Amino acid sequence: MARSSPRGEDWTAFLWDADTERVASRICDTVHPAITRAEWRQYFPQWTYRPPCGERLGAR
Repeated sequence: MARSSPRGEDWTAFLWDADTERVASRICDTVHPAITRAEWRQYFPQWTYRPPCGERLGAR
């Protein structure tokens, strides 16, 4: 919820999950499609193919 006071103060509250494993898992569960080997070569030619979510997205 975001509200402003009559004096222009911002009373916005931000909540986020600090568990990086849970956040990464949630992102990987919702991202589609996975980065392909061709895209990896295009954007990261200096690194060996290692998709951030592993191979699990390729099965969708």
